[in-house]
Amino acid sequence: NVPSDIIEEVRGEFGEEVIVTPYGGTYYYAFNTNDDALSDPMIRSALSMTIDRDFIADVVNPTGIIPAYSFVPTSLGGYDTQNPSWVSMSYDERVAKAQGVLEAAGYTADNPLKATINYNTSEGHKAIALAISDMWSKVGIAVELFNHDVGTHYDGLQAQDFQIGRAGWIWDYPDAENLLALMGPNSPYNYGEYSNADFDALLEMSYTQSGDERIATLQSAEAIAMEEAALAPIYYYNSKH
Repeated sequence: NVPSDIIEEVRGEFGEEVIVTPYGGTYYYAFNTNDDALSDPMIRSALSMTIDRDFIADVVNPTGIIPAYSFVPTSLGGYDTQNPSWVSMSYDERVAKAQGVLEAAGYTADNPLKATINYNTSEGHKAIALAISDMWSKVGIAVELFNHDVGTHYDGLQAQDFQIGRAGWIWDYPDAENLLALMGPNSPYNYGEYSNADFDALLEMSYTQSGDERIATLQSAEAIAMEEAALAPIYYYNSKH
């Protein structure tokens, strides 16, 4: 991998020899659904829709990462990734919608939603967390950042000792189930303890199916999870050669 802070220098030296290709994995923020505010899928969606993924890909980490709105990477062939309905809106429209959601829930300038982002120590993770905290502050969210070494960070995620936490998943095999199962009831990596009976039933049903029927079931499951912002995909990983 090429660190984001030297990518332009590398491109300047090697030019077209630097080739960026999609990679089977997703960088995302987990939401602890046991948190009072984040138990509401509307609040989670408001947080997700106000992340300017294009800005992160173009300015914060200009290494060729691909903005992500679905958990399953777009590089998976034969599967249509499922984006939340607000993806068709402009970023300004998303911000306005998020502000409306927050105000309806009682969060105002005098009573801001307090959000804490945990991330494992890395200049790249820090830069993204700072950018997102700035985006969220523009809709009146008061953000705090905490970083830990990678072991402590992931221990905290698995213990649900977090509110919003950075995470990532590189698929073990190129199949949507490998990512969607992370949000299922039996996964130790369901850090935010997301739970939806319809999602769980569809995921379970997929294990008895095959072919196009199975793919359609998995797509229906992902559509539910993304519409409810079970987590916030931020970008798809890439490989650099």
